[in-house]
Amino acid sequence: MNKMLLLNCLAVFVFFNVCVLLISCAKKKAEEIRKADASPSKPAVKAPAKSTKFTPQMVVAAFEKAGGRMPAELKAEMVKEIPLKDPAKMTEMTEELNAELASGEMQLKGNSVDALAD
Repeated sequence: MNKMLLLNCLAVFVFFNVCVLLISCAKKKAEEIRKADASPSKPAVKAPAKSTKFTPQMVVAAFEKAGGRMPAELKAEMVKEIPLKDPAKMTEMTEELNAELASGEMQLKGNSVDALAD
């Protein structure tokens, strides 16, 4: 009976120490992260743009959506200037668009057909 009581007390003591150790380590790590985030010497980092690239089909859909919002005469001019039916030209335009987005020359509020149409 005494051995069981001693073993139970020892188990509780070990469990308590392990809990204290884990909590103190987590607290120290949280403080380090908070200090690193609040550091004035740390440069402001913008969130990287989503890595999703536009496809030619998305670009065509965006032009069609934008055309639906335009007056008829502007839409006719846009259709003449933009080769929506030529897959090679649309692929080339899409690659240029993706390159501009990757380099930061062009910025969109999101990577969606709606954002591109806007």
